[in-house]
Amino acid sequence: MPRLFVIRHGITGRSDIPLTPNGINTVSSKSDQVVGHDKVREWDYGDYEGLKPHEIKEKNPTWNIWTDGCPGGESVEEMTARVDSVIARIREVHRRYVEEGLGKRDTLIFSHGHFSRVLISRWMEFTPALGTHFNFEAGGIALLSYNHGSLKEPSLNGLNLYAY
Repeated sequence: MPRLFVIRHGITGRSDIPLTPNGINTVSSKSDQVVGHDKVREWDYGDYEGLKPHEIKEKNPTWNIWTDGCPGGESVEEMTARVDSVIARIREVHRRYVEEGLGKRDTLIFSHGHFSRVLISRWMEFTPALGTHFNFEAGGIALLSYNHGSLKEPSLNGLNLYAY
């Protein structure tokens, strides 16, 4: 069955840190395989961008990103819709591979912590808020696939896998 590998990098927020020359060369050599990054960006923190958790709690003591979203940024519904659109795109790639023998078996996403946790939750058709229960460590790898040889049974096959 096709697999989706999700790698959580260690950058927080939406800061746009440029690639190193080695990173540019690596991406350029794989450009025909890279889909793009716009939809897998981190949750838009809006008014809270750049603030540490304790600073946000000083402004809004009851704030919870999983239920409240971010003022001036993305709501839970907007984040869900964005993640769901990524999942739909991946599932179409997987469907074509399984049903038509087209394309490649596996897909790979590099993403941020909150995006990744929402992706895992939505992949398994859970609410986004369940993402808070997935401790997806920086540099960790998640493996998502399907049970019983069925594209209708999405599964989490591994979390915080590492290549040593």
